[in-house]
Amino acid sequence: MLPNQMFNAVLSSLRTFDPLSDTLDILIISFVFYQLLQFARKSRAGQLVKGIILILVFYGLAVMLNLKTVTWVLNNVITIGFMAAVVIFQPELRRTLERMGQSTMWANLLVGNRRSDPSLRGAWQSAVVAICDAAEQLSDTRTGALMVLERNNNLDEIIRTGTPMHADVIPEMLGTIFYEGTPLHDGAVVIRDGVIVAAGCVLPLSNNLEMGKDMGTRHRAGLGMSENSDAIVVIVSEETGIISMAKNGVLIRRLDRQNLFNLLQEEIVPPAEDEEADISPLQKLLPNPNNPLAPGLNGAAPKGPRTIWNNPVFSAVLAIIMGFAMWIIVTVYIDPQGSTTVTGVPINYTSGASTYTAQGLDIVEKPDIEGVTVKVEGNSTIIGNIRSADIMVYPSYAGVSGAGKVTLRLQARVTNTTDFPGDIECTVESPSTIDVVFDEVSEKTVPVTVDASAVTISSGYMLNKTTAVPAEITLRGPTSELDQVSSIVAPVQMDGELADTTTVPATLELRDEEGNAFTPQYISMESDSANVTLTVYQVRELPLEVDFIGAPNGFDVESLHYSLSQQTLCVAGPARTISALEALTVTDFDLAREFEPGRDYQRLIELPAGIVSLDGVTNVTLDFDTSEMTSTKLNVSNIRAINVPSNYELQILSSIVSGVTLYGPADEIEKLSADSIVAQIDCQSLNLTVGQQTIAVSIQIPSSSRIFATGSYTVQCEVTSK
Repeated sequence: MLPNQMFNAVLSSLRTFDPLSDTLDILIISFVFYQLLQFARKSRAGQLVKGIILILVFYGLAVMLNLKTVTWVLNNVITIGFMAAVVIFQPELRRTLERMGQSTMWANLLVGNRRSDPSLRGAWQSAVVAICDAAEQLSDTRTGALMVLERNNNLDEIIRTGTPMHADVIPEMLGTIFYEGTPLHDGAVVIRDGVIVAAGCVLPLSNNLEMGKDMGTRHRAGLGMSENSDAIVVIVSEETGIISMAKNGVLIRRLDRQNLFNLLQEEIVPPAEDEEADISPLQKLLPNPNNPLAPGLNGAAPKGPRTIWNNPVFSAVLAIIMGFAMWIIVTVYIDPQGSTTVTGVPINYTSGASTYTAQGLDIVEKPDIEGVTVKVEGNSTIIGNIRSADIMVYPSYAGVSGAGKVTLRLQARVTNTTDFPGDIECTVESPSTIDVVFDEVSEKTVPVTVDASAVTISSGYMLNKTTAVPAEITLRGPTSELDQVSSIVAPVQMDGELADTTTVPATLELRDEEGNAFTPQYISMESDSANVTLTVYQVRELPLEVDFIGAPNGFDVESLHYSLSQQTLCVAGPARTISALEALTVTDFDLAREFEPGRDYQRLIELPAGIVSLDGVTNVTLDFDTSEMTSTKLNVSNIRAINVPSNYELQILSSIVSGVTLYGPADEIEKLSADSIVAQIDCQSLNLTVGQQTIAVSIQIPSSSRIFATGSYTVQCEVTSK
């Protein structure tokens, strides 16, 4: 396996990590490794264990790097070495198993230990004082003594080897028991819960070869007792009077009364009820480097150099690392089968849909589920990389045979078999089943109707129109329900009066034929809301005006007496547009081309863009009062051109414009002469070309502002270039 492949495999396995079971698994293995390290540190097997650890490390690296030959060699070495270690270290292993069998460690971790019982504090305090006083007195008289203080490990087997008692711990009682003339003086005293329960007990001897030659059977028995249990043993030498204390296979010597009292107070006396437990159960299992009991057999410091292997913190960290490494090796290489949980997997309803669509059915109701939880089992180096997108959850439609509610079982499988090969099993955990409703389904498109009856329009304004977006909605559902839907209404609710066009959201309502709200059970809508635009127009009544064209320059339009069939028009439109209007105009009236006395004229009312007529009137009648008007015809010889381009010359070939018809007040027509009339050519609006042209002329009456000419007139001209 390549390094990158190995790294990916480890990451994948870590993704399958179970916080409960895998953490417990690692902690248990780490505890075993820690105990092995402590066993090695306290025995002759230290160097051998270090070598075994190195071999295991090399073995793990060889497996990871796929070194087949090295792996085969180390595998055989480990097999043979394990058998050899069992034989060589049979005594140490036997002693360790005995201690594990006697230990109440697991119960202590769960429910606490006896030493932590505050009710025993008084009894043990008195016992410790008596033990220290007795040890001091026995030391002065060089009387040998062996006192075993029971802690968590039960010492009934040891108690049965002596004489049962039930006596208070007092210096006189201990002095009597260990007096040379008494039959119980050669054995050990066992003290339980601050009370002497047995005397003359036989203790197991230690096989520790590092003990000094100055220590005899009594010290070996005390040390052996501490090796086989968690008891504290106080020893008084018969030859030297030296006071010693043994704990966990470690002997500390040359104690005076005060030192002994301090040690026993810390190790034996339970804490008070109000004292906070600052040390965790795991920490209590580990040796305390600050504890005075840490020295070796012969005094203040242990024999041999202090190395990192003697540091309990290092041992604990190393044990955890070894436990985690062992977990990695097992989960990746030895037993890679594992499981992981993938959440948030969506349900694919289309897979296998032909089962019900072939029956003319469709899903009309399905549960609102954010995602399904799926358990994935397989190679942990593979399944750890599986995500929700790699899994498909689908219902089994095997039981669908008609319309109605059906409970469907959910199934799951890996869809990405390219990236995730192998035998991978997917099991739907939650929910495992769903309720789905089937029915015959069709579609219906219905236009959206706006209901603005609840909207109040400001005075002087009107609601011109309403529009909804979307303008129509497609409904899908059971045919029986769709037939009950007659319309879709968008009701508009607004506070206050509306004076401008606005757009508001509206929730759509289904209505039946009677206009009542209809709440469907299975119908689905492509949208349940619409944006409604309320177009509001301002209302005004404006006067109508006529623009007269074709009149001579300076003509007084007010001299014309005319009337319209309708003088004003009620209109509506956007406020910005209609507020700027002062009047409405009708189509222009050309006096020169259209005027005829005694005739009525139909004119179209010209409305600006966005303005609508509320009167429904689009045309008006224009009528002239010609009772004070008369007409005449004159021949005009006064012909002139204006605005001739500088690059042209215009020569008028016609000498007269004959038959010019003129209208105006009778008194002014009578005074009118042909000399006062001008036939004018305005070249500014003409497209001149070289040669002769027929050019239109406008009739101007400079002498009067109330006379105008009717008809069209032309003259012949010749245009030359300069």
